[in-house]
Amino acid sequence: VWSAYHADRVDPAVRHDRPDPFYTDLRTTAKVDGSKTFGGGFDRGHMIPNNAIQREFGRLAQLETFFMSNMSPQLGSLNRGIWQRLEHAIVDDLVRDWNDVWVIAGPIFDANPQTLGDNIQIPSAFFMVILEQRFERGRGLVSDIIGFQFPNTSAGIAGKDLPDFVVSVDAIEAATNLDFYHELADEASLETAAADFSTWFIEP
Repeated sequence: VWSAYHADRVDPAVRHDRPDPFYTDLRTTAKVDGSKTFGGGFDRGHMIPNNAIQREFGRLAQLETFFMSNMSPQLGSLNRGIWQRLEHAIVDDLVRDWNDVWVIAGPIFDANPQTLGDNIQIPSAFFMVILEQRFERGRGLVSDIIGFQFPNTSAGIAGKDLPDFVVSVDAIEAATNLDFYHELADEASLETAAADFSTWFIEP
């Protein structure tokens, strides 16, 4: 339903080889077989990205991102395209600039989702909600939030770039029935409107 990670000490020099196998997570009820692909044009899409985790937490942590409990059926052109670009921008731009970033990512499902083998549900979309925090003189801890929502269809992403997928966090909460960062004192004001992409990332 959702996955979360924190990035603040990413080492750009770390580059472990990408592991070949995916792993069945025996802790889960579903125990989805790591040796099987999803098929139907869907990748085994990481929710917590192996790139960010291996650069901050090392090889063992990278391997743990390949548990099938961290995967969701994600259209190949999304997983290896604009979704991956956002994952890399988080560690290359945000962590370097602000140094304290939280990310929540996950699938969005229709009321009656289609399924693959083993009753694996296909998301209609995916989201990322990014929180950055920094200390400012005279203000203390300052927080900012930006949300992204990506359709899990070729037509929904073709010819578009990252700014086209920025939405309010309230919109993602309505689609997922989740409440993100609810302990923030200024949560309501941060989540009502879509953030300005240009104040977060270098324009693509």
